[in-house]
Amino acid sequence: MRADHFLPPTPTSNYHMQQRNNNTMPQQSKEANITLAIEAIHRDPKISIQQAAKIYIVSKTTLRAQLHSQTPKLEKRNRQHILTSSKEDTLVRHILDLNSRGFPPQLGSVQDIANLLLATHQATPIGKL
Repeated sequence: MRADHFLPPTPTSNYHMQQRNNNTMPQQSKEANITLAIEAIHRDPKISIQQAAKIYIVSKTTLRAQLHSQTPKLEKRNRQHILTSSKEDTLVRHILDLNSRGFPPQLGSVQDIANLLLATHQATPIGKL
């Protein structure tokens, strides 16, 4: 028997190479490739989305969505969030500040601060009333 008989088959098609690269490529590298593909499309209008996706080994759907400024699902804020990101950051900073001074945050005081932050936009208060 030949020695290469026991070796796993190597992918020969572009599709298999792309799938293998997509599955093993770190997330940062994928995002960098999407950015490069978008820049290439903006620099040279002759390059189609399909060509850029193939060159930079990214999904055509993702590339098209990024080109049309659709926010990725991971970056969308859940509608169930009551506080905005900045108000939530303020609340977290307040909790960390209390903790650094040796005062463990109490649920009631955290709710009070959250309700004060919500009151600036006449939103409904959190917690049980």
